[in-house]
Amino acid sequence: MTQSMQEYKATVQSLRQLTPTVYELSFLCEPELTFLPGSFVRMGPMAKDDAPPMRKYFSIASGDEKRPYQLCIKTGDGPFDEWLTALQEGDAFVVEGPGGAFRFRAPSPHKEVVMIATGTGITPLRSMLQSSAFSKASLSRVCLLFGFWSEEEILYADEWAASGFETIYMLDHPSQAWQEKVGWVTDYLREHPDAFDWQHTDFYICGQSQMLAAVKELLKDYGVEEDSIHHERW
Repeated sequence: MTQSMQEYKATVQSLRQLTPTVYELSFLCEPELTFLPGSFVRMGPMAKDDAPPMRKYFSIASGDEKRPYQLCIKTGDGPFDEWLTALQEGDAFVVEGPGGAFRFRAPSPHKEVVMIATGTGITPLRSMLQSSAFSKASLSRVCLLFGFWSEEEILYADEWAASGFETIYMLDHPSQAWQEKVGWVTDYLREHPDAFDWQHTDFYICGQSQMLAAVKELLKDYGVEEDSIHHERW
């Protein structure tokens, strides 16, 4: 992630806790940030003279025509996380971007699209799904295959339900009340060899390196061409 990026002054519009570990940060930029869905930004607090700047990379979670912009951020322990969770409406911070080459590419007419992600890896895919380019594409099927740790960590469930897209959840550690699928997204692909029209589908994948490599290997085993696999490493 070494490409040159423009710096923007951003202003918090809201900070909303989506799950026990994930926050949605909504903000505006000055000047306005123009980006393509799938892009990432680097963001953090305003620089101080006596300390090096804190910056982290996050994919934009909202569509290219949506305002305010949104980031979907998983928190942990440390100074950055303390700063983030203390943000309030009107606070200023720095955004640098956009960057990255992960893009939605309009497929040939009536081709299928499958989006595969784990955790906050759904964020660039959500941006694509909200984009004008996606809404104009002629797709015969859209399927979302998302993996999460547990029910309480599922992101934007109401949104996916309202979208009408076919949505499959794979949970690592569900509660005893969970009656749907258990395991990893790779388990689903292995156990359902007839799930997709492999040679006539574009796949968009976002997640950690091991998941990404495993999914790509499975897709190639099913005969998916390299140019039909689009991915971003988390």
